Amino acid sequence: MTFTPWTRNMNERVWYYPPAGNDGFGGLNYGDPEERMCRWQDQIKLVRDAQGREVTSAAVVYVNSPVQAEGLLVRNLGDYPEPTPPETARRIIITGESPSLDQTRALHKAWME
Repeated sequence: MTFTPWTRNMNERVWYYPPAGNDGFGGLNYGDPEERMCRWQDQIKLVRDAQGREVTSAAVVYVNSPVQAEGLLVRNLGDYPEPTPPETARRIIITGESPSLDQTRALHKAWME
């Protein structure tokens, strides 16, 4: 469930390409694009990826529903994105959420490459 008071500030549309498994050549396949509303903040920050390595994040994105690490987010694609991610897609390094005090809602975050 999303945290309604925060979602009113999510006024940018992005397309999310979820990770869909290994492509057999050391890369990933991606699922069909899904529309998300977000607030995108370009902000340099040192974070830890899923393997525990320190990496630099170039942006934090607050999204209206959960996303997965290794997925892709794309800005400014229009109404009908291509089924394959474009070159402008940005990889999600790690995700997190901030639950509400009563634990019934959460603000979803993604730190981007």
